Amino acid sequence: MHSLKQYIRKEGSGSGSKFPVYMKVCLLLQLYCLQPLAAQAQACLPLDDFYDAVDAGQAGIAGTLRNLMPACLENTEYFALLGAALLNTGQVAESMEALERALLLDPENGAAQIDYAQALYLGQQLFPALEINTRLLARTDLPPNIRELLQQRQALWQAETTASSLQAELSLGYDNNLNGAPLSNELTLTLSGETITLPLAPSFQPQEGPYLNTRLLGSRQKLSPNALHEGYFVLRSRNSESGSTDLAQFDWRYAQTRTFRRYQWGFEAGTSHLYYGGSPLFSIYEASARIRPQGTGCKPQLSVVAQIQQYHGQSIISGLESNLSAGIECRLPEASQVFGINAGLLDNHAADSQRPGGDRSGWRLSLYWQTTILAGFLNTQLNFVSLDDDQGYNPLLAGGASRNVDNKVFRTRYSKKLSENLTGLISISYQKQGSNIKTFANDGAAGEIGINFQF
Repeated sequence: MHSLKQYIRKEGSGSGSKFPVYMKVCLLLQLYCLQPLAAQAQACLPLDDFYDAVDAGQAGIAGTLRNLMPACLENTEYFALLGAALLNTGQVAESMEALERALLLDPENGAAQIDYAQALYLGQQLFPALEINTRLLARTDLPPNIRELLQQRQALWQAETTASSLQAELSLGYDNNLNGAPLSNELTLTLSGETITLPLAPSFQPQEGPYLNTRLLGSRQKLSPNALHEGYFVLRSRNSESGSTDLAQFDWRYAQTRTFRRYQWGFEAGTSHLYYGGSPLFSIYEASARIRPQGTGCKPQLSVVAQIQQYHGQSIISGLESNLSAGIECRLPEASQVFGINAGLLDNHAADSQRPGGDRSGWRLSLYWQTTILAGFLNTQLNFVSLDDDQGYNPLLAGGASRNVDNKVFRTRYSKKLSENLTGLISISYQKQGSNIKTFANDGAAGEIGINFQF
């Protein structure tokens, strides 16, 4: 890196842009206050003897250079050298201040620009680092070996703005209610004011058994100066001994996260399609937005979700659902934990005025917890949903009463790295739905064990 330091002395007329104006103002104030000291100071000593020690990251060299500061307050070479010494010994924040002073004194100081870009990168400021590196590459006075190093750095940094992932999951599980059948094996009807009880056919009663679950998950992220863009998809199938309960599902989503005035804004859109027993069951088209303050610790958040729910073959029960919710989320990086609670209001508007039960309204409560445990990752969720119809559901069921449905879902998933590309998985889920109309009361539990392979 000695050649980089020699580059400080170049007087070439580079074509790089000027140093940022807001930074100039801040540093001008600092230098203005130091002018009286500079006027009384001795001339700055020659700095040639310090370059080898700086390049080697010699302990104490930064302190030695600091002792020369009163005599070198107007010397761009000095501040560039001090910044390099601090950077090479891991003092990134302090190096930025010294390098900024060097660039204020001479915006075309090539070595200071090179090291300042590196300091920004190490300080998690990728795009400002890329911007400065791009301006450096536009200069006409770069030595060939320096240009090659900067081009390599540019390629490495640019690669960090995108990320792709493709995963495959395979798991074996057991479910005690593969078909989501009601708890009761009887159907109670109200005919002419009289109650009639009919047994349900075996195919409409709970079917339990083992199943094979397969998933293919893909994602691509693109980081820009103002936002994070992410697209992802999930292909899932569940196959059991009874083909009548087989599932196939396809989901895709596009998400965007932006930061504005200390707040993080998220926007998402996508669809979900479910096939059951070889036939399309429903499609969901969803759009959502959320906002939360930046940073770790416990922060409030607000979200709104809108869904078009389309049921194939039973279009009369399709609807438009909206959900407005608020909650609090706690991020504790030192403990690798995220937990939170969300509560919101639900409204489901019937697409067809003849839909049984008409419109529905209710509430939703969600609790979640993510943490590392036993060298693995645990993700747990608990959801409660309650919906009430605003009309009687059917005159043949419960005397035409308005339907109430309460649903509780518990899910937990544990994953642990087995190798670089292989992860072991264990998951358990339980759901219970209660209703004043027995046909809609059911429950089910399932457990899975499997693997995830990252391509």
